[in-house]
Amino acid sequence: KCLFLPFATSLSSLVFAGSKPSAPLFKYARKNELFIHIYLSINNICSKNELVGIVVIKKLLTMKVVRTKVKKSKYSIGVDFGTESGRVVIVDIHSGETQGTHIVSYRHNVITEYLPMHSEKLPKGSALQHPQDYLDVLEEGIPSAIKKAQITPDQIIGLGIDFTSSTILPTDYNLTPLCFYQELAHSPHAWAKLWKHHNTKSQTEKIYRLALRRNEKWLRRLGYNVSEEWALPKIVEVFEKDREIYNNTAYFIEASDWIVSILTSTISRSNCSLGFKAFWDEGEGFPQDFFFELDEE
Repeated sequence: KCLFLPFATSLSSLVFAGSKPSAPLFKYARKNELFIHIYLSINNICSKNELVGIVVIKKLLTMKVVRTKVKKSKYSIGVDFGTESGRVVIVDIHSGETQGTHIVSYRHNVITEYLPMHSEKLPKGSALQHPQDYLDVLEEGIPSAIKKAQITPDQIIGLGIDFTSSTILPTDYNLTPLCFYQELAHSPHAWAKLWKHHNTKSQTEKIYRLALRRNEKWLRRLGYNVSEEWALPKIVEVFEKDREIYNNTAYFIEASDWIVSILTSTISRSNCSLGFKAFWDEGEGFPQDFFFELDEE
């Protein structure tokens, strides 16, 4: 009699329950090293059904074995650059489950009073940041999150970036922030202006009054509102208060776009930040006439 139980093994390590199998059958199983998944356990094989047992094993050995390669799960990385830290998460793209996380606090935090290595006090309402802190999040946070997730880099299929906006920084043509240059680092306008940089009230009111008088279409799209936290008031502030920094700037770029551009070696702009924070329209572009009237320079 044969008792069938769930069992996964090689034929060389069949478990026989009950009496010891006879030598010919055991020798046959040991001789043929072939790993396959089976549901088999032979119980009480005796001389009268030994032939049946051999036939069963021969049948298994002649079957075509399909070796299925186990597919590795795939994951995506999300990096959330917040006000005081950056958070990296590793997410299973099929289940949505978080596999690993790591938080990197900004070494320079929010710069509100003094620039690094400078003693001159910043104007009230300033909220600046050091772009190197953003790079540190990538360099430290991603490897740490991958290690915690216990996955390999080849399992990662994508990377998503988000920032609290509008956080902008001036860079040169190589995307190097101007605050990285020693001769320009003394100016607060060479640094990243955080979303909560509230030192642009006069520039914001100037933009709003002109847009209202001109009945700008983009003003209607934005709910007849211009905020200090948007990109254009911060750019106008640089233009009015530090012409040296303005003239040395190749790009005023959102921090999120800066990170993506560095990673891809291509200038990449988010149409969301351009449209909502810088008055850009996909069909019409920037309101050049409005900018010219705001200041012809």
